[in-house]
Amino acid sequence: ELYHTDHIRGRSAYSLAATAVTNDRGEFRVYGLAPGAYLIASVFDPPSTANYREQPMTDSDGRVLPAMGYTTTFFPNTELMSQAVPVRLDYGQELASLDLSLRQARKIAIRGFVLNGLTGVRVPSAGITLERVDQSGQGTMPVNARVSFDRDNNFQISGVSPGSYRLVARAAGESGTVLIGHTVVVTGSEDVEDLKIIATPQEHWPGKIVGEGPGELPKESVPRITMEPRSMGALVCATTATHDTATHDNTADKVTAVLGFECGVQRDEIYDVFADNLPGDYYLSAVRVGGVDVKPFGLPGSIASTTPVEIVLDSRGGRVSGAVVGTDGVVWSGASLMLIPDPPQRRLQDYRSAAADANGRFIFHGVAPGSYTLVGWLDETPCDVYDPDGLDRCRIAGMAVAVTQGVEQSLIFTARTQQ
Repeated sequence: ELYHTDHIRGRSAYSLAATAVTNDRGEFRVYGLAPGAYLIASVFDPPSTANYREQPMTDSDGRVLPAMGYTTTFFPNTELMSQAVPVRLDYGQELASLDLSLRQARKIAIRGFVLNGLTGVRVPSAGITLERVDQSGQGTMPVNARVSFDRDNNFQISGVSPGSYRLVARAAGESGTVLIGHTVVVTGSEDVEDLKIIATPQEHWPGKIVGEGPGELPKESVPRITMEPRSMGALVCATTATHDTATHDNTADKVTAVLGFECGVQRDEIYDVFADNLPGDYYLSAVRVGGVDVKPFGLPGSIASTTPVEIVLDSRGGRVSGAVVGTDGVVWSGASLMLIPDPPQRRLQDYRSAAADANGRFIFHGVAPGSYTLVGWLDETPCDVYDPDGLDRCRIAGMAVAVTQGVEQSLIFTARTQQ
């Protein structure tokens, strides 16, 4: 199995790109792959045919031995997805001798229960999914899991190989609410017993928009606020700010309408906050909770309260404009362009994208001050723009740009075609 690795606004994502079956010599060949980074996994599953049942292994005295099975192995020969090394494939490239091994190990069971975090009562027949966890602890890969429940609402997942997993539980709560909870477990050669997953409904967290700089946020503006959990598959909150939130000014003894919003968050998630549909050269400069800017580190759902989150929008964003041409000097009409923060760590909100017009002209509005790498392409991106470890490929294909607060600069960008 080949899984294409990707990064979506800082979150790792894996999608099954291709499969192959080994021949009588154990050899495999996968072709027709698009350029990119892949995780390679060797998997052996028993046939899923009707009336199929494995004969249990016994010792010389007829006693049943622990269930054994082949473990999933990731290149280069590790059972842990967190230790897997991506293989990068370029245009027209052929990679050989990517050998893997399969070994037999005891298949264990994970047993536990799901607890309603509000009532403390065990949740019956919750939906449970099992996912492998990557090195970041956030990117996951689904696993086929056989889940069963007993009469006391205890669950059991059988046939689990050694590795690091994330268990996600979803269930219906009172008044139509959805209970969600997750936990991470590392399995070895012994069964996991009495695992507890606490599932809770989302909490509603209010927020307000705060302006900075000489400009005044237009009354007709409708910023779109998105809170993205760092765990793939978790619920994303996307909402539009409105003017119906009120604040009381004690010094002037008056109530003022402010631009506000509300988002549902899970206490066991960390969120990255984004602001889109901003007017002029506004950009998201800070996310404040209790006067502390958490924008670079993420917004913990565990501190959700009735105190509004402050989304600070600064009107003094920079501008980058110009034209994009190829190495032959011909303009690239309709090209896609992106400004990548350099370095990108803790600057997810500073990414900016634009498109060139028929004359190859482009402009980026509301760019946060700092250093960037500018890349452009027509069909395929020259690099994984959200991969902090792959930025060298972006630097080779692009050009360095320094942005100053409130300043516009014009440049000619020479884009390089894929080789």
